[in-house]
Amino acid sequence: HDQVEAMTMADKIVVLKEGYVEQVGAPLDLYHNPANLFVAGFIGSPAMNFLDGKISGISDQTIEFELNNQQKIQIPCQPGEQTAAGSSAKAGVRPEHLELTGDSDAILQGEVFAVERLGGETYLYVNTEKNEELTVHAAGDKVVSVGDLVSIGFSSKNCHLFNGQGQVFEKLAA
Repeated sequence: HDQVEAMTMADKIVVLKEGYVEQVGAPLDLYHNPANLFVAGFIGSPAMNFLDGKISGISDQTIEFELNNQQKIQIPCQPGEQTAAGSSAKAGVRPEHLELTGDSDAILQGEVFAVERLGGETYLYVNTEKNEELTVHAAGDKVVSVGDLVSIGFSSKNCHLFNGQGQVFEKLAA
C-alpha cells in the first residue's frame, strides 16, 4: 500500500505484516518512534537507513553500539533485561539525520553511486566502506557527483537501536 498517502491523510495508521499488527499510532509517532525494524523501514520516504553492528557496552541509560567499522557510539536508550554485550544489533538513522561532515558522533566513509536532485533538496545514495547503502538528504544545491568520496556523520541522539530480533530499544532523552 501507499505509506506516503497514509502519512499525509491518516489520523491513525495500523501497520500490518503478514496479517499481524506491528504498530498502531499517529503517522508522526510511527515515524519518530517505530516499534521495530519493519515499521522503521516501512514508514517514511525515503526509508530509514540501517547499520549493522553489535552491542559493546551497557549502562542504565545508554547502550554502546559498535558499528562494523569499529566506531563506538553511546545511544541514549533503555536496555532490556535480555540485553547482552556482544549481541548483534542494528542502528537506524533517517536520511535527514545524516550529513556530509567531519564532526559528528559517528563518521562513515563512502562513495556516491547516485545523485537525485529535486530542486530544493537532493538525495545522495552512498555505498560505505563496509558495503552498506545509505540515503543522505542534502540541500538542493549541494555540489556532489557520482564517484565522489564523502564523509557522512550523524548524532547518536538521532539513532534508533534495534536488537537481534528487530525490536527497538526504548529511546531516552539525550
